[in-house]
Amino acid sequence: SVTVIGPGSTVHVCGTITVSGGSEALMFQKGGTSGSPVTLYFESGAAIKAPYFPADGSGGAIDLGSNSYIVVNGNGGASGATQGVIQATSNGDSGAACPSGSCSNHGDSNGIEAGDGASNITIEGLAIIDMYVATNPSPGGGSCIYDHGKITNWTINNNLMHDMGWCVSLQYDSGTSSGITISNNQIYNIDHGIAIGGPHSGQT
Repeated sequence: SVTVIGPGSTVHVCGTITVSGGSEALMFQKGGTSGSPVTLYFESGAAIKAPYFPADGSGGAIDLGSNSYIVVNGNGGASGATQGVIQATSNGDSGAACPSGSCSNHGDSNGIEAGDGASNITIEGLAIIDMYVATNPSPGGGSCIYDHGKITNWTINNNLMHDMGWCVSLQYDSGTSSGITISNNQIYNIDHGIAIGGPHSGQT
């Protein structure tokens, strides 16, 4: 029988998922409900890898879409122990040391992206690393977590995030954004650690 993923479902990531450069690995088609989120759970040692992932505004390794009530649980903490991994393997400055050896790609690469209106999102216990390995570090390209639009009730905690241009980039541009909690993350080798902003008055 076919099980439909919906409110209350837990989807397990096991082993290593490898996709081609510039491709999304996982895309949410729907979200959950209050008290019954859809949970993406990384089993110990699970990883999503590509030479590089889609740029900000074009998706990411994981694309949440405009869905709500989603938990992405990497099954770890900010120390990096045993947690799930999202990793670009060959994206960065020429001459930098990428995981694959040479950095043969030099553009934006994005770990997790959500669309306008995605709310009640939790991203926890995940390693999002090497989106753009720089030599300085320089501004580089790419981000760990990106959303652009109305951002409500987001929790980002206990993640390990390093080597990218912008780490957490939440750019609100419609409605009122509120309820953003970012805590207990380990962030390094970046140009912008946490960037939250938008053009409207009345944002909180």
